[in-house]
Amino acid sequence: MAVYTITLQSTEDYLILKKLLKAFDGAEITPMRSKKSHLDISLDDARCGRKAGPFSSVEALMSDLLD
Repeated sequence: MAVYTITLQSTEDYLILKKLLKAFDGAEITPMRSKKSHLDISLDDARCGRKAGPFSSVEALMSDLLD
């Protein structure tokens, strides 16, 4: 059995392809979800204003480090 990888841009494309593959015997489609890296998750948190850690700002961190 051959395995192929196709990258789709939308959920609608996935659903259309899934319906098409039902016509073939033994063909299947499995969605793959990519995991975000810890850095990407942290950057998303920073963009949304969510903070993690004991310091409320960079200035607070730097003042603690320099004291």
